[in-house]
Amino acid sequence: MPKVAHSFSSKLGGLHLMISKKKYLPWMEKWYTAMFALSIYFQDMCSAFIRADIPLSKLNCDVFRQFLEKYTGKKTPNEKLKGKYFYIVVDETTDSRGCYIANLLIGELNPNSSTKPFLVALQELEKTNHTTVARFINDNLKRLFGEYHFEDKLLLMTSDAAPYMIVMQNLEKDAASVTKVKALLFETAIVKELAFIKSYIEFVPDIMEALETRGMTLKDQLEKLSFVEEKLKIVPGKEGKVLQQKFENVFGNNSGLKQMKNFDIGNIPSDMDPFRLSCYTYAPLTSVEVERSFSVFKSILDDRRHSFVDKNLEMYVIVNFNHL
Repeated sequence: MPKVAHSFSSKLGGLHLMISKKKYLPWMEKWYTAMFALSIYFQDMCSAFIRADIPLSKLNCDVFRQFLEKYTGKKTPNEKLKGKYFYIVVDETTDSRGCYIANLLIGELNPNSSTKPFLVALQELEKTNHTTVARFINDNLKRLFGEYHFEDKLLLMTSDAAPYMIVMQNLEKDAASVTKVKALLFETAIVKELAFIKSYIEFVPDIMEALETRGMTLKDQLEKLSFVEEKLKIVPGKEGKVLQQKFENVFGNNSGLKQMKNFDIGNIPSDMDPFRLSCYTYAPLTSVEVERSFSVFKSILDDRRHSFVDKNLEMYVIVNFNHL
C-alpha cells in the first residue's frame, strides 16, 4: 500500500452530456455544442502550453490572455491558484528496454468532488532512488508552474512504498514454471494454505478493488482500511499474528495516514484553514492512478516501438492517458 505524505495540481475537466435525439430542445443542442467546444479548447491549450514548456502562469498576463481571446473567439481563463489545493502521484517502473521510467500525475483537491489527475511528465531516470525521484518531481513542477511559488498549495503526495532498484529475473522457462505450479497445487500443505486464505482473507481482493475506484471519499477509504484491520484481528494462529504485524508495519508507521485519520475524527490543528481542511474530502490514499499511466505506457512501448524518441514517447503517452 502506498505511503501517504504531505507534499499536488490543477485540473481542466471535460464535459459529457447524453441528450436523447427525440427529447432535446434546440437551445440544449446549442449549449452542449458550445460547452463541448470550449472544454476541448481548454484541454488542447493546456496540452500545448505543457509541450512547449510555457508555464501556465503566463496566462495571468492580461495582454497575452486578451490576445488569445481576440483571435480564437473563446474565453480564456487565467492561471489563478488562489483558493485551490493540489496533490501529486509519482512512481517509477522498468520498461521493456530495461530503462527506469518515472511518471508524475497532478490533480486538484476539490472539497465537492473527486477529480481525475493528469499525467504531466514521463521521463527516463539514470537510476531510481530518493534523490533522482525528488529531482524529477521538482524539475517538472517548476517547468509546469514557472516562477509561481506553489509549495503552499501542495497538500498531499501518494507514492509506492516499495524499495527501489529491485530487479526481477525469470530463472525458468514458462513451460517449466507452469508444470511446477500445477504439481504444487496437489501438495497437502498448499491445499491447507489455500483453504486458510479462503476462510480468513478472501475479502482482501474486494477491498483492493474498491480502493482502486475513482471518486471515493477519504472517509470511505479509511473505513475500508479499518475493516481490514478488524478482520485480521480474528485470524487465528501464527499466521494471524504475521498478518497483523505486517498490517501494523505498513500502516502503523505511515505518518501521513495517521494525519488523515486525525482529520477524519476531528483532531485538527487549531491554525488550519477550514477550506484547506475541506480539500481533503476526496484525497486519494493510493497511487493507483500512476499505475494506470504505466499500463498505458507499456501498451504503447512494445517490442516493435523501441525507436521512439523519448520526447515524442512522453507526449504520446500523456495524450493517451489524459483522454482516458
